[in-house]
Amino acid sequence: MIKTWKAALGAAALTLLSAPSALAAPFVVFGDSLSDAGSAQLASALAGLPDPTPPALGYFMGRFSNGPVAADYVNQTLNGSLTTSFLDGGDNFAFGGAAIITDVNQVPGGLPTTIPDFEDQVSAYLARGAIEAGTDFYVGLGGNDFLALSAGLVTGPDLIAQAIPIMETQLSRLAAAGAERVAVSNVFGGGETGAAYNAALSELLVNLTMSTGTDFVLVDRNELFTEILSDPLSFGFDPSLFGTSCIEVPGASPVCDGFVLFDPVHTTTAIQRLVAFEIEAALIDSSEVPLPGAALLFASGVIGAGLRRKASRG
Repeated sequence: MIKTWKAALGAAALTLLSAPSALAAPFVVFGDSLSDAGSAQLASALAGLPDPTPPALGYFMGRFSNGPVAADYVNQTLNGSLTTSFLDGGDNFAFGGAAIITDVNQVPGGLPTTIPDFEDQVSAYLARGAIEAGTDFYVGLGGNDFLALSAGLVTGPDLIAQAIPIMETQLSRLAAAGAERVAVSNVFGGGETGAAYNAALSELLVNLTMSTGTDFVLVDRNELFTEILSDPLSFGFDPSLFGTSCIEVPGASPVCDGFVLFDPVHTTTAIQRLVAFEIEAALIDSSEVPLPGAALLFASGVIGAGLRRKASRG
């Protein structure tokens, strides 16, 4: 159970998230606003558009949250720093508004067509040259595809029929280029379409692992959020604040104590930290390389929790 994580990690997590591993290697991120490290902010400034993450409201360093996003926490563990936007020469290619399905959200007056979706992000990364040995990858996409579904821009069957093949193609490109470990997040909610997408994604990752030799591992964001909503107090969240975003409450931002949502669409950094634990567990569990020092301590708690979770599922 994910609740076990909180007890397993405890106070040690705060230290581990700031302690770089001796095996530091690049951590490459593909994603949307939940992983964006300031790309949308930078691009908006260059285009003369309003800042989508205004610091005055409590947005943190171009993130769509009140603090570091999950990818930042993972990179702190691996390399001792936040992720850096690819527009600043970094390895975080996530961009607010990005989707799996190219231009799925394009409507007159909607999001600009210059937003790099999954294929664009992978192409930009691969254009840099060979993949450094030991590089870890995280793919966190799908939220904007489901926003397009809710807006009637795509049907449920079409979403799955388009998104899964695109996911397969882009992950296969990474495998062919030499990627060793790739953590891929599913989506939370989405009704029957969400369940069908998550099932198809899980099957795809298993099949790709077998056919390519690259270790594709699932980050089960759906299970995480389901457990948080079923027992929020054990995770430090106030159930009376569900449905209310932090920036809607005067004086609550940027601390946002007890809030799940930072703004009406994006989660707080507290939620992002829990997602980071999931990503790290997936990457650690798939690695055959011994982890030294603080990383080994982190791994013992995470892997133990992961084994308990697997056992609880039967």
